[in-house]
Amino acid sequence: MAQRPNILLIMCDQLRHDFAGYVGCRFAQTPTLDRLAHQGTIFKNCIANSPACTPARIGLATGMMPHRLGALTNDCYLRFSTPTYYQQLRDHGYYVGCVGKLDLAKPELDCGIRGNLPRTFSWGFTHPVECMDRMDTLEREKLKGAFVPADPYTHWLENRGLLETFHRDMLDCQEDDRYDRGLHDTYLPTEAWEDTFIANRAAQWIEEIPTERPWHLFVSFVGPRDPFNAPHEFAEMFRDAEVGKPIPGPGTDKPARIRAKSTRRRPSSDTVTRARRQYSACITAIDRGVARLIDALKRSGVLENTVLLFTADHGEMLYDHGLCGNSVAYESSIRVPLFISGAGVCRGMVSDTMVELIDVSQTIRDIADVPRRSDVDAMSFLPVARGKAHSHRRDTVSSLRSWNALRTNHYKFIDNLNDTAELYDLKEDPAEQKNIYKERQDAAKELRLRLRDRMMSGGCNR
Repeated sequence: MAQRPNILLIMCDQLRHDFAGYVGCRFAQTPTLDRLAHQGTIFKNCIANSPACTPARIGLATGMMPHRLGALTNDCYLRFSTPTYYQQLRDHGYYVGCVGKLDLAKPELDCGIRGNLPRTFSWGFTHPVECMDRMDTLEREKLKGAFVPADPYTHWLENRGLLETFHRDMLDCQEDDRYDRGLHDTYLPTEAWEDTFIANRAAQWIEEIPTERPWHLFVSFVGPRDPFNAPHEFAEMFRDAEVGKPIPGPGTDKPARIRAKSTRRRPSSDTVTRARRQYSACITAIDRGVARLIDALKRSGVLENTVLLFTADHGEMLYDHGLCGNSVAYESSIRVPLFISGAGVCRGMVSDTMVELIDVSQTIRDIADVPRRSDVDAMSFLPVARGKAHSHRRDTVSSLRSWNALRTNHYKFIDNLNDTAELYDLKEDPAEQKNIYKERQDAAKELRLRLRDRMMSGGCNR
C-alpha cells in the first residue's frame, strides 16, 4: 500500500473571499498564499454553512449541517457523542493535531495552559495545542474576576513578561464601539502576536511529530478577525494604501433588521479606510506565518507528501452595506476562500462549482482513504481537484438562528424569519444591492422549495 499523505488544513477566522492576491485583489500582499493557490486548485464559490465561528467549525468537524446539530449561535458545544472526522482519521492510523483556535466549546473559555484539555482528545485529536481567541480572554476575565493564563499563548506571554502588555492591548481594543476599536498597531512585538505564535508553534509541531505514521494538522489562526491590531511592521505596509471602498449602505428594500444594524454606527470615511488597511495588514502577517509552515515542511522532508488546504470559517462585512462583522447572509459574510494543493491535485486550475465548508471534512477523509460515514452531509470535492469531475454542488445552504439562505451560481434566496425575504441575481447584481424578491416570485418560490428540502434533509442529530 502506498504511503498515505500528510494533510495540512489551514484556517483563518473571518477572512473574506476577496482579500487575497490570487483572487485579483490589487492591494493585497499575500505572496505565499498566491503561490500555493496557483500550485493547486482554487474554488471560487465556497460558502460557509453558518457565518459564525462555533457553528461553522462544528459543521466542519462533523461534516453535518450545523442546524442539524442545533448549532445556530456561538453559544454551543460539540457533543462528545457526535462523531468527527478527526476521530476517523485517528482510528485509521493518523496522528491528528491542532494548533490554534478550535472554538468547539465556546462557553467554557478555557483551553488549559498546554492546550490539551481532555475534551480535545474526545474530539479525536492525538496531539492538540488549542488556543483561545484574543478577545475571549477578556470575556474569561469578566467571569473569573482575574486575568490569568488560560491557554498556551497567554502562558507563553506570561513566561516572557508580556502578559500585562497583551492585557492592556486587549483592553484598549474594546474601549470604543466594536469596529472603532483595535485599529491601532498591537503593543506587542511581531514575534509575540498570537498568529505569529500559532505559526511558530505549528512549525514546531510539524518538525517534532514522529514520522512512522501519516499526520493531519489543523492550523487555525485567530485572525484576521477583529480587533485589527496588526503588528507595526505589517501595518506600515498599508499605512497609505488604496484599499477600495465598501459596498454602499442598504436601501429600503433590505429587511428592517439589516437597515437597523446599518444605522447603529456611522463611522467616518477615515475609520472605514483604517479598518480595511489594518484588516489587510493582519492578512499579510498571516501570510508570513503560512510561509513558516511551508519552510517547516521542507525542513522535515515531507513537503512532497503533504496535501494542503486553505480556507476560513466565515467572512467579514468590513462596512459593506453599512455592516460590520459576520452573521448575515451577504457574500462578504458567507463566502470564504478555498484552495487545495499537493500530490494528485490539478495545478493552476480555477473552479466555479459550488462548494460548502463542510465539504472540506469529506475531502480530507477521501485524501486519507477513510470510509465515508452514512450520516454526514458533506461531499468530497477531490474529484474536481483531480480533474475527474467538473461540477460539485448545484446549490449551497447557509443558516443562523434568524435566517436561512440558498445560493446558486445565479441567485441567492434569503428567508428571513419575521421579516421580508430577499432574492438577488448574482450575475446581474453581484454586490446584492437590489432585492428582486417581489419582482421575481417565480424564482423565489422555486428556491424556497429547494431551501426547504435542503434544510429538512438528514433529519435532526442533536
